Amino acid sequence: MEVDDSEEQQPQGWRERRADERHPASADTVLVFLDHGLELEGRIEDLSLSGVRIATEEPCPRAVGVPVELAFSLRRMSFRLAAVVSWSDGHKMGLHFGPMGAQRRAELDEVIAELAIQATELREPPVPPATTSTWTENSPSAQESATKSPEPTVSRSPSRARERRAQKRQAADLTAALYLIHSAVKLNGRIRNLSLGGCRIQLDQRARLDIYTRLEAGFYHLGLPFRVAGVVQDVYGPQEVGIRFLDVSERNREKLLGLLEELGTVLSPKK
Repeated sequence: MEVDDSEEQQPQGWRERRADERHPASADTVLVFLDHGLELEGRIEDLSLSGVRIATEEPCPRAVGVPVELAFSLRRMSFRLAAVVSWSDGHKMGLHFGPMGAQRRAELDEVIAELAIQATELREPPVPPATTSTWTENSPSAQESATKSPEPTVSRSPSRARERRAQKRQAADLTAALYLIHSAVKLNGRIRNLSLGGCRIQLDQRARLDIYTRLEAGFYHLGLPFRVAGVVQDVYGPQEVGIRFLDVSERNREKLLGLLEELGTVLSPKK
């Protein structure tokens, strides 16, 4: 009997493995059936830490439990993973990943985290066109909005913007640097505003940065450097980006608090 791709009709074991949340994905893949010497090209439809669903143009074997190997690239990272077939309906199949090393699992987890962010952004209501225009702080529209609201709304996801901006942003003009994790590139720039949740940085040179690019933002507090992991959340132009901080340690949080306190003292001195 053919197995449909719905959760109700797929094998019980497959449903149990879905404790790891699946996220929509789209990437070409090559699938090798190790016992058959068969190689198929396909496309990933969704992905989790424990498995993947693939669609193939050519008919795929109905071979539950058969070991396979698949290769694919997502988010500038390449993978070659061992798996077994959990279900197959002729042109789609579910695979369950075999054991993988800690580093490989961490890399896959990182990719899935980015997919989750993207899926959330797509599910949220679009922002009206007036709030998504490019901001120039000295432009008439920016100055007019500044008199009505303390902060411009440029994020494409309103609920995330409200959540991030619960953290008060402090204007700044300090040296900073971005360290791109996957390319070992360092970009120097100036902090334009800062909060515990992120910052806005103007780069010294033009650079092409994509949304969700993983990086570390480098700062100085009391003359000592420190770095905070983050991701590109907004791109305002070829030389200005918004960064959202990720997994800030307690130690770095204290340093950020100290830096914010310094900025408040310098920019708003007591009379």
